[in-house]
Amino acid sequence: YGQDGQPIFMADSDIGAVFNGMKIIAKFPTMTINSNIFKNVVETKITASQQYQPNFSNDTYLYFCDSIGLIKKVTDFGGGNVESWSIERWAVMK
Repeated sequence: YGQDGQPIFMADSDIGAVFNGMKIIAKFPTMTINSNIFKNVVETKITASQQYQPNFSNDTYLYFCDSIGLIKKVTDFGGGNVESWSIERWAVMK
């Protein structure tokens, strides 16, 4: 139950699944970011108007990859104004 925040661990859900304003909008077999190829990427959208906490005060897109986690974040401030963050390097811990 996500009343106290936005759960972001639903990347294994089907396209179209929605919980607390977060929706799975696409799944990509591969995505290239900073010359790195990521496999099985899930794109989600968090709709700001459906949030109870200020953590996501703008529509936000999060991209997750198997075995790595969050690889990209895009915040949409409206009017074509976006802020983007993407992973540069990582290490898999076993």
